[in-house]
Amino acid sequence: NSILLLSACTNPKKKSNTQTEVVQIPQQVEKFSDALFIDVRTEEEFEEGSVPNAINIPLSDVEKRITEFKTNKKIVVFCRSGNRSNQAKTILEKNGIANIIDGGGIDDVKKKLVE
Repeated sequence: NSILLLSACTNPKKKSNTQTEVVQIPQQVEKFSDALFIDVRTEEEFEEGSVPNAINIPLSDVEKRITEFKTNKKIVVFCRSGNRSNQAKTILEKNGIANIIDGGGIDDVKKKLVE
């Protein structure tokens, strides 16, 4: 098993608090360990909490911010339930981005990170 140390900060508008989480990543989800996590929920949803080190690009902004997805890393897109992440993956693939993993809902992604 690999160990990945993830660190996240809370919303800067709220009381400052840094938390560190150690996540065990088994071999079947190691493909996530070097991925870029994109939360396609709204800013308000993102501020309520997300996956450590995730970047918030709301679904409505995905097409406008397509250059941010041009990377050699695998990209895991996720949302609340999986509907918006599926739409984001479709938009990205139509724009030539091929390294996309639809992580589904945020709870699914969190489970995959701690399994």
